[in-house]
Amino acid sequence: MGAEDMVAELTDEDVRWSFDRVTDRIVDLVLGRTIEYPSPASLGARVVEVLDGMYRSAASGRFEAVARP
Repeated sequence: MGAEDMVAELTDEDVRWSFDRVTDRIVDLVLGRTIEYPSPASLGARVVEVLDGMYRSAASGRFEAVARP
């Protein structure tokens, strides 16, 4: 790993996640059932940046740069 890599700490429970579970956590947060959401906002922002690069690459047919944080 490089000096700029982010490591997310995961519990044993988190390791057994599924897409439905992640969606349920977001819905619970929005509905006020919980005030905890363990993923940092910076991780979500990075995911969006990488997805943007993937979509640009698919559209252009070339490798597209994604800035390092």
